[in-house]
Amino acid sequence: MGNLREIIHSFDSREQAEFQYFVQRHKVKKDRKDLELFKLLKQPEEFDAATTIQKLGTRNANAYHAIRKRLFKHIADYILVKSVDEDMSAGANVNSLYLISRYLFGRGLNKSAWKYLRKAEELGLHHDQYQYLNVIYNLQIGKHLFQKQDSLELIIDKYEQNKSKNDEVERINITKSLIMEQVELYKRDGKGLDFKKIMDRALDSFKLIQLVMRSPRLLHELLEIMRKSVVATKDFISFEPFLVSSYNDLQNKDQPYYNVQILLMIVHTKYRNKKFQESITYIEQVRHELALCGKSVQNQVYPRLEQLLAANHVFLNEKEEAISILWKLSRGKVKLSVADAANITMNIGIYTFFAGDYKGAHKIWLSMEHSEKWYQKIMGIEWVMKKHLMEIILFYELEQIDVVESRIRSMERKYHELFKVAAYVKARSFLGLIKEFVFAGADLDIPKFKKKIEVTLEWLPKEEEDLQAMIFYSWLRSKVNRADFYSSVLEVVLEP
Repeated sequence: MGNLREIIHSFDSREQAEFQYFVQRHKVKKDRKDLELFKLLKQPEEFDAATTIQKLGTRNANAYHAIRKRLFKHIADYILVKSVDEDMSAGANVNSLYLISRYLFGRGLNKSAWKYLRKAEELGLHHDQYQYLNVIYNLQIGKHLFQKQDSLELIIDKYEQNKSKNDEVERINITKSLIMEQVELYKRDGKGLDFKKIMDRALDSFKLIQLVMRSPRLLHELLEIMRKSVVATKDFISFEPFLVSSYNDLQNKDQPYYNVQILLMIVHTKYRNKKFQESITYIEQVRHELALCGKSVQNQVYPRLEQLLAANHVFLNEKEEAISILWKLSRGKVKLSVADAANITMNIGIYTFFAGDYKGAHKIWLSMEHSEKWYQKIMGIEWVMKKHLMEIILFYELEQIDVVESRIRSMERKYHELFKVAAYVKARSFLGLIKEFVFAGADLDIPKFKKKIEVTLEWLPKEEEDLQAMIFYSWLRSKVNRADFYSSVLEVVLEP
């Protein structure tokens, strides 16, 4: 029963009401057991099977399972119709034309069928829908005798050319999946990985640059592969010019979905490279393209876009605006993924911390009710480590020194092996410096400690340094200089 209940609870209140109308669309019936079960399952309280059967008033378990099966079919039909209705992608349109032509062939309306089949082919070619074109050409080959415009030889030739392109796309997808898997291991478990070697091998095997620059879909696939490596290595500086020039050189920009995905990469990369105003400018381009996409795409992209907007405002000395954006997002109508919800809560806490409201930040983070194991599984080990470090410095500001010392020792034990991995050496250094600062208390030699901070932390050039690392450095700097934390963050990040 859990899976069915989980699906129902993924519906918002509007969708739940819409579903009940959907079930009654053909004929309104009273006392529908399937809708009674739906109403039981959507309640906050979860009932076991025996209690559910009793509340439904069914005769036995077999009758209950029949009702459950009927409800599941209604839900599956509703999701299918809703998905088709909201899917404005080129692939959905190509597939619709293909299905119409196949239906017409089945009814012996061959002339009309070929008309729609050619429309499907034309749209598929325009939008690089190679997978759909494969089935279109297969149908054309099977029905070639019902038209005289194209020879069988020509259709087979088009099929072979398209198959080659589709194979290229599939190889990119396979490579992308392999890289994603390894990057996830890197993020979750902190395992070392030679991303450059993997990337070079993938690109060398495809040699697809010319084809890619004519295809928004393939360009997106290629950039997505590269982005996985960039996010892991944090080499956004070298990625930015390639990313921007690739989008500018793209010869075909009439596919809003892929424009949105590529522009989002640019927004994020500009942000990570501390070009905050430029990032906001690109956000406006994303909004324009997003308005041309289907509702499902809009709902998926909007939370990420607003989080990036808030993050840019924070580093433009507009923390109140950033906090307002995230609160509005968290309370809005768009359903958030668990990852988005966790990120938003985490960042509201950080920005509230920047504002000097330590108790407010603590209260916000206390609302993050899931276990550490859950967050590590969903968000990755780096995210959890960042959360622990932020909590340590927050508890220091709340003057809960015993908690700070306990948390530091806990992190040392928990991440002992992980701190040996190159990607986490700087995190280990921060923890060590925070430990020395806290444990020394009033006996700390401030001038000596200032020098130690600069020596211990191996900094990259400012334009290349990671923003999160700069935040923790700023806190240490604010302590030894007796300065405001947020002012120190802006000074470290923005000063040339």
